[in-house]
Formats: sequence, C-alpha cells, structure tokens
Amino acid sequence: MTSEEGGSLLKQTLMSHDECFVYKVPPLATASGYRANDWDLASPLETCGFQVERRNNDLYLLFTLENHTKLFALSKIEGETKSINNLNIETVMDSSRYFVCKILQSNPSDPSKKTRTAQLGFGFRARDIAIDLLGNIQQVQQAIDRELEAKELASKTKAIPTLAQGEMIHISLPGSKGKTTV
Repeated sequence: MTSEEGGSLLKQTLMSHDECFVYKVPPLATASGYRANDWDLASPLETCGFQVERRNNDLYLLFTLENHTKLFALSKIEGETKSINNLNIETVMDSSRYFVCKILQSNPSDPSKKTRTAQLGFGFRARDIAIDLLGNIQQVQQAIDRELEAKELASKTKAIPTLAQGEMIHISLPGSKGKTTV
C-alpha cells in the first residue's frame, strides 16, 4: 500500500473488541474534566463493537453494531498536527477504563444543515483493553512524528554531488609527493 499522494490508502486495523459501552455525555460541570460516574454507567446508550483503524496519518475510532457490520458512530483523529493525543479523545477523571471522544453529527434527511460535533462517552469492562487503546494511540503518534520528521529532513537534505563521466578529483595527501587522482 502506498500513501495518499500515490493514490491509495494505507489502512491498518490496530485493535478490535466486541464489547464497548457507549454513553451520552452531559456538558462539563467543571473545568477539571469529565467524570464517568456522571453518565449512569449501569444504562449505556448502546453496547457496540469497537475498532481502531489507522488510515494514512489519521486514526479512526469506529463504534459498530451487528458484529462490526453496521456503523453506530465514528470519531476521526487527524494525525498531521503532531498532537493526536489532545484532539478528539480524553480520559475521564475518575476511571482508567472510560474516555470521551468527539464525533461528527450530520443530518442525512437535511444535508443543507451544518454538521455538528458532539461528545460521546465510551468505556470497557476490562482495564487492559483501555490500556491497549492508549498504547495504540501513542504508537501511532510516535510513528506519525517520525514520518513527519523524516519528510522534513528529506526536504532539507541537499543532493549528494556526483561526478560526470570522465571527471576526476585531485586530492593532496600530507606526506606524499604530488597529487593523487581519484
């Protein structure tokens, strides 16, 4: 697979899990952050499948229904900004298993209406799945940072000079008599 410039898409599934609890997130009460205990954890909005995909330099969180065949919600985290961790996903203050992400809401019955963003809470029964999610986000960010740095260095690097056919270099070495031809 090649990059977008070449016309194809790099697509990689980083993790997939069959159980993810999705919640409606109330507006923030304080500036300290979101709290999962405010979501009525016993009554999730939906129990979904969950996938994390990397598509070129963007990360997609997919919340799916019916054995990963129907999309419930999607969150896109753009990676070209060098701050993927701070864009669309936040940990909550009171648990390591729950998160808040931004999703886009569009109105398919009226496409002229502006697309809005909304907050979606989600979490997992097991802590190790949440740790896997954070690890995947960190690995993708590091890979994107390395790729962006390599592109930047490549654009600054000058071409290595080459000799034309029949051209020679003359080098004077200390302690030798005359010039050496290479």
